[in-house]
Amino acid sequence: MITITAVVLVVLLFSLSPTAVLGSFGYPHELEDINNQEKLLELLQDYNKAIVRTTEVVYWLLFISIFWILTAVYQLLKVYKDKLDKETAKQYETTS
Repeated sequence: MITITAVVLVVLLFSLSPTAVLGSFGYPHELEDINNQEKLLELLQDYNKAIVRTTEVVYWLLFISIFWILTAVYQLLKVYKDKLDKETAKQYETTS
């Protein structure tokens, strides 16, 4: 289960935007950098794509993490139940 989770997390890591669109790349420093509407539209579309991709990756990361934690807790409770069942059966055998 840990291996499968690690593989999925690596896939999510590579699903992030390959360029640092939200970082220092592409910031307009002066008004002339966005002096026409085409440049402004292109800049906003790049930012929007990066935000959408990052949001999707975070969504799937949270979904997989919650699924992994719930599965681990279920397995732990199952082992604990089996242990209690064995102890109960042992006590039943000694009293009979």
